[in-house]
Amino acid sequence: MPSSPSSLALVVFAVVTAFGCASQAPPRSEDQPKMVARTTFQGKGVPNGRSDSTEPFLRLQATATDATYGHTPANPIKVGGFRTRLGSIREKMYLNALMGANGQPIEYERLGSCCAFSTPNGMQGGGLLDAFRITVQGQRKSSILYLNIYDEGDLLVPVGFSPRS
Repeated sequence: MPSSPSSLALVVFAVVTAFGCASQAPPRSEDQPKMVARTTFQGKGVPNGRSDSTEPFLRLQATATDATYGHTPANPIKVGGFRTRLGSIREKMYLNALMGANGQPIEYERLGSCCAFSTPNGMQGGGLLDAFRITVQGQRKSSILYLNIYDEGDLLVPVGFSPRS
């Protein structure tokens, strides 16, 4: 058994790396990666919400031209916030800023953490992505968006969505 918190973190990262996701193709809602951690409350993944709520949201100005942006673990949305402990808040503010392609509200629910990757901004040189199920109001099929709380990047609207105004 590891004797220190840093030893435990290395063991957890090694396990996650071994069992993380390797898929590069855009996942279908029924084809999601293996989650290694999940938090739920009253049967729903946390965080969860709707983009037509009164909660704060980011102002997104540009739409991605790369169809993989946010839709694949290889090209996640880099919301940042890990070092300041604001990662989950930044995730919610980002997701609250998205609408369906025709301006419909979305519902989002965190499926869990997956997809280990290397980053100098994470714990012990690595991190996990958060996978969110996104359902557009009035549509039956959902999609999955991957968010990275460790690194920061341009925050764009993924293909298939529109910005909240």
